[in-house]
Amino acid sequence: MNVRNVSLGVLAISLIVVASCAPRVAIKGPRYNYSKMNKITKKAHKRVEKFVNIVWETRAPFAISPAVRIDSVVVQKKQKKLTVYFNKPFSYVPFREKNVAQTYKLMKKILGRKFRKYSISIRTLNQPIEQLIPNFFRPDSSRYDFSRLPKISAKRPRPIVENRNQSWRADKGLYDRNIALWPSHGWYYNRKKDRWEWQRPRLFQTVEDLLPFSFTTPYLIPMLEHAGANVFVPRARDIQKKEVVIDNDTSSANRLSGVYREIAADSLHRWHTGDSAGFAYGHPPYPVDFNPFRQGTYRITLSDTSLSARAIWIPDIPETGIYSVSISYHHSGQNVPDARYTVYHAGGKTEFSVNQQMGGETWIYLGRFKFFKGTHPDSGKVVLVNQSGEPGKIITADAVRFGGGMGDILRHGRTSGRARFEEGARYFMQYAGMP
Repeated sequence: MNVRNVSLGVLAISLIVVASCAPRVAIKGPRYNYSKMNKITKKAHKRVEKFVNIVWETRAPFAISPAVRIDSVVVQKKQKKLTVYFNKPFSYVPFREKNVAQTYKLMKKILGRKFRKYSISIRTLNQPIEQLIPNFFRPDSSRYDFSRLPKISAKRPRPIVENRNQSWRADKGLYDRNIALWPSHGWYYNRKKDRWEWQRPRLFQTVEDLLPFSFTTPYLIPMLEHAGANVFVPRARDIQKKEVVIDNDTSSANRLSGVYREIAADSLHRWHTGDSAGFAYGHPPYPVDFNPFRQGTYRITLSDTSLSARAIWIPDIPETGIYSVSISYHHSGQNVPDARYTVYHAGGKTEFSVNQQMGGETWIYLGRFKFFKGTHPDSGKVVLVNQSGEPGKIITADAVRFGGGMGDILRHGRTSGRARFEEGARYFMQYAGMP
């Protein structure tokens, strides 16, 4: 082998090793312009630059981005104040009380004797870095930033859904809080390719459109609900591919879906049709501009201190299994805040209180229950009664849905061919009444 080539190879390796051991450059972009700085400001600025380089090289008291730069240094000589403004990347640091104290200590040390009597303020996002410490990491509650805390109003309405059979109630934490949660993408229609497909690539025998759904729906959402929250999801959350929808606009003789019945004790509480639009199942699959919650009617009665009217939905379940139950109604300020629904299922019955002053003209999820195949009036139905703590108000009734079903939204003449829970949010939202 040529000696010259060996020497060049050794030199190249040496240069690589030296380069890898060299300190990294902390500052990106052009050098600072000192032309408009007075002598004392220039001196302070250069020392702050030294601070940045030391923090970058030692990663103490924290690691910083190479994009960190000094926006400006303001020296108020008479007031003995020195303020250092950093750019946005400096705010990416996870500030805590300990590293903030270390930061000020290091800054004062590097600034030296010239500025030892100055009060120092280090800022980013136009905030002192000590203000960027999350409340959770502040040991003393008197030092909390209360502007970050939610404002709790005594005038908040009742939760939209409450399970009346729970032996406990999470009256703190997330109680009476509404959370919108999106479990990622889904099966969608690609207009350019004229086909239905996943929005994300397949990876490790799964796809992002399904993987987050597999833990948000069976685990995260129930945890939030058990903590007192009502969770709203723009994708269908029931993996049951069968579906039964019963509506007041569907004939009670239609045994393919089930039976809708009304009972009233007197003429005052007799059910009648409301003035505006309600749900109608229609004839799926639905075109792009079809809103099922604008195609039918809903029913209405007056609330009473005792039970004097009922609406009953009895499904014809296609096969024994677990089915979600979702209700719909027309909401208004005149509706009751405590409409009483009871779901009769294979495990008994579960009672719910629903605030009909909100959340109307869409599907409101109650829960998942086991139902036996066929029609079982004793162990398979939903009952709404007009008994309420606020008599003389309105109670409305519309469709009730059992199960998740298959996608039935048309795109270019065809549906997705998949279960509704696999589809993207836009298709379920159309089925749920989104205009």
